[in-house]
Amino acid sequence: CRQPPSHNANYNSFCLMFQPELSRITGASRYLRDAIAKYDGGIRIGHLLNGEWTGHNRHTNYMGIIGWGLGALGKELLPRSALKVELKRHSTRMLNCLLQRLEPPAGIARHAESGPSAGAWVSQALMSAMLCSQAFDLPLDNFMRTLAGWIATHGNTASLWAHAYN
Repeated sequence: CRQPPSHNANYNSFCLMFQPELSRITGASRYLRDAIAKYDGGIRIGHLLNGEWTGHNRHTNYMGIIGWGLGALGKELLPRSALKVELKRHSTRMLNCLLQRLEPPAGIARHAESGPSAGAWVSQALMSAMLCSQAFDLPLDNFMRTLAGWIATHGNTASLWAHAYN
């Protein structure tokens, strides 16, 4: 994570997953500053109003990784900081987009995979939802009901758990 922000938002999000907590645990503020720089230079700029990110980062799996990072960063920020408010806005947009993708009439954004890899993205979406809920006090009842319904209808259980532990 010492590199400058990447144009690839999900790569930057991997740094957000652990650097803010590392900063809190060690007391070294450089980790939090680096995570914020990754957000500013490599995540914020590609977020679209419909909740997707630009380029390949619009894929559901990558959006789940990005949301996971946003939630992890948000958990370590002061409750009413401007950045936390901004992260909550981005996270809400992203979770709403993921929720829409789970609905049958979602069109091109619908995640209509089948076969052995169906549902591989679910673990990232789930971690995103849980961390964003913790960080930003977002209600998850509807998201979890819809996700559970998608898993029951389309999910491949072996794929879901294999990816959850990889």
